[in-house]
Amino acid sequence: MRTTKNRTLNRSPEEIVYGLKLLTPAIWGSQEVTTTESMDTVFENRHKLLELELPTYKQITYNLGTRKIKKGDKVLKALIEAITGLAYKNVGPFIVTKDLGYGTYEIVDNNNNTYRVHADCLIQYQSEWG
Repeated sequence: MRTTKNRTLNRSPEEIVYGLKLLTPAIWGSQEVTTTESMDTVFENRHKLLELELPTYKQITYNLGTRKIKKGDKVLKALIEAITGLAYKNVGPFIVTKDLGYGTYEIVDNNNNTYRVHADCLIQYQSEWG
């Protein structure tokens, strides 16, 4: 780990990035780790987070809802796996012809081939030319 201080800021890299001095392996054995809180307080705070705050955060993300794609929208279909590392991850555009319910849509390509795809695999199409 780099610990040399920056000349202009007079701070080490971890102080610049994280805002505090990190314990490096060289000083782990020679320095006592002190805590200002007792273990009971730590467990109480952890319990409070898990019981009260975490369900609230989960409910907020759950209430965001699903993406609604309308009939006639142009979409891209995500590939299951890209052919190479530099290949496109999505193909299309396709046109949505039906909403089959439960987030499943029927899409049609330029050759009138139809596919049934879940909304997780669809991305709203935006043309490069506006």
